[in-house]
Amino acid sequence: MSTEDKEKAYHDFLAAQKVRDFIFRIIKPMWMGLLILLGVTALAGLIILISGIPQKIDKQILAVQYRMDDETDVENTTITIKGLFYKRWFSDYKFKGSFIVDNYEFTKTYDQIGITLNRGKSKSAEGILYYAGNIRGAPSMEFLGVIRMSDDFEQITINILETTDSDSKSKSTKDLWIAAPATTREEGLLLYNSLQ
Repeated sequence: MSTEDKEKAYHDFLAAQKVRDFIFRIIKPMWMGLLILLGVTALAGLIILISGIPQKIDKQILAVQYRMDDETDVENTTITIKGLFYKRWFSDYKFKGSFIVDNYEFTKTYDQIGITLNRGKSKSAEGILYYAGNIRGAPSMEFLGVIRMSDDFEQITINILETTDSDSKSKSTKDLWIAAPATTREEGLLLYNSLQ
């Protein structure tokens, strides 16, 4: 091999070395960063997708209805919940199905409108229970009250909407509550305090 060929081979080697150095210094870290970013994005997408899968709820809970201002007004009842519970991480909870309170007949005969449960800063979520039905062919709406619950309907309180004294058509929340699971007024009050 001549001296010129050796010099040319050496210069080609140096040029190839510069390309390899460029790849390892700049392109490889960029490529690794892109792979890490894609992996983190895929993982976040999977977590969001999994959190969007609804949970099936099918439970019957013993409950107590009581008044805050009257220790003698206590009635036991049962709450039956059947449906799908959507518990996404970055949005309010949603429930679609049936929510029946035994001592309120319209909760059995009317269709329960899906509940959106707003998550506040407390450990509970809050929404409104209302139902749609027909009375002699005319659409009708019935509001049961404001529900507050923890976890997946493990603890529930409902502030019942009652007819006001002055007008039989208007309703407001007074001091009538339902708490579940509970069988006594004392248990209901403890549950009420824990969900505030």
